Amino acid sequence: MTETERKLDLLLGDALAENDKLSKANAYLVNATAFALAEVTTLKKRLKYQEDREGHIGTHLPECWTFGPRHYECAIRHINSMTDDGK
Repeated sequence: MTETERKLDLLLGDALAENDKLSKANAYLVNATAFALAEVTTLKKRLKYQEDREGHIGTHLPECWTFGPRHYECAIRHINSMTDDGK
């Protein structure tokens, strides 16, 4: 094997290793992108639900205490009901 062939062989090996590394990084990014897109879809649905729910003043549902500060009293009732069940 000549010196040029040896150098080309080394370069080819380096190129193949780099290609493998980049292929793995690409696969990771594809998976991360798919996960992010699914999360965006979920968040959009939740935002739509939140927007729909905020249009109804005084609406109380099961677990409405999870809706946020407007349902503070509901949260207190929920906590009290959990402690009352344990007695």
